[in-house]
Amino acid sequence: MQYKMNFNDDSPLRKRFMSGQFFYLVEYELPAQSEKISKVYEDLNTICECILQEESVAALTLTDRSDSSKCVEPLDLISKITARSGVSPIVHLSGKGYDPESMADRLAVFASDGANNVLAMSGDLGSEYQEYTDSVDIIKKAHTFSGLYVGAVVNPFKYTVNDSYGQYFKMLCKINAGAEYIVSQVGWDMKKLQELLLFCRMRDVNVPLIARLSLLSEEDGKRMTTLSLHKGVPISREFASQVQRELLSSTQFMTTQLRRLCLQIIGCEFMGYSGVQLCGLHTAEELRTVLKTVAKMKVELRTFKEWVEEWQQFHHGVSMATTPYNFYIFKNLLKYQTVFDIDDNFELTNASFDQSTFPQKWKYKLAASVNLEKRTGLPGKLLRSLLTGSGEEPEHDLRQSQYLSMKQCPKKLTYGPCGGGLVNGDCENGQSPCIHNLRLTIAADRNELDKLEDPDG
Repeated sequence: MQYKMNFNDDSPLRKRFMSGQFFYLVEYELPAQSEKISKVYEDLNTICECILQEESVAALTLTDRSDSSKCVEPLDLISKITARSGVSPIVHLSGKGYDPESMADRLAVFASDGANNVLAMSGDLGSEYQEYTDSVDIIKKAHTFSGLYVGAVVNPFKYTVNDSYGQYFKMLCKINAGAEYIVSQVGWDMKKLQELLLFCRMRDVNVPLIARLSLLSEEDGKRMTTLSLHKGVPISREFASQVQRELLSSTQFMTTQLRRLCLQIIGCEFMGYSGVQLCGLHTAEELRTVLKTVAKMKVELRTFKEWVEEWQQFHHGVSMATTPYNFYIFKNLLKYQTVFDIDDNFELTNASFDQSTFPQKWKYKLAASVNLEKRTGLPGKLLRSLLTGSGEEPEHDLRQSQYLSMKQCPKKLTYGPCGGGLVNGDCENGQSPCIHNLRLTIAADRNELDKLEDPDG
């Protein structure tokens, strides 16, 4: 499939991303509306000045909180950030709370108000949100406006066969819809970050890949006892226990976390990432400390092999995967640096997708035999309810979703899974299996996996 890239506009950030020089993005969490705007401007000014002075820092990114309705409007900050830093920030644009029409209006405002750089995501599940716009639809709609440079996210930190491939097929769908760069979710399993790169090389994906990394705070460390800090990213009990031990020395805790973050940055550069997006930094001083520490550590770690040895020694060889969920797509991860060629060193792991049950196969065959996609009225509603899981009128061709109703997804996502699923593959609501995992199972059974990559299917 031909990627639908939009190169009509002269985007400075696009040029930077495609330059081949490793870069940093600095994440800034949008403050609550109750915070003093003067303090917000003061914080932003110092970070923007640092971006202007540090050649390796490409841009600021603006993220919202879990309840984005109570955040400062990003459009109120863009012109000031652009003037102070010399580049328009990347705005994280979540589909939560938007239907397709209101999202189109939102994108129109972005395009007219100078929000040139957008990172599209579907958004976390929340009971207060009734509408969600799939990130694929955000990307497709964004390309109808001139001047928008649009990226997307992927969560490589999945440890079952269906979950892992489901994330990557959805990523390909986003790229085929027009996403021009990819940002990973935050995680600490460097094998999974290398896996993402290798998968992209295997599929000839050449868009910039950016690893989102975080400086752990003491509060983060305490929360690790839940074995997760970010939705959809499991943390192994061994790694969580190590961080708990690090918390015992409060004077050394942040020094340890700084070294962990800098090791991740160096590892990502060795592997071949285009750049990293840093979260957990709050001041320009913290950013400069990270840059200086990375420069110093690079003198110590001159090869990929030296870096791997230091990373493993730093973590005492603990597993980052949660048993029994420990699937990796490739063998020999972190044993070889090469990511530009797929060879015998990176052989695919033998694995099988979940197997379709007899009732699932029976429902598919019956739906196809009666041309369910053409059935209307009450008979059609009853048949859809029986065979697809929902009697509602589908917003997509049922043949393209393996005769499953995507309305069973709490977010009504059409093209594939979000990144928030649980470690065992269940929906993040914790009440049911992910319908997109079931779709992948049926697609694999019928040799239709290519349909999962098609945004126009």
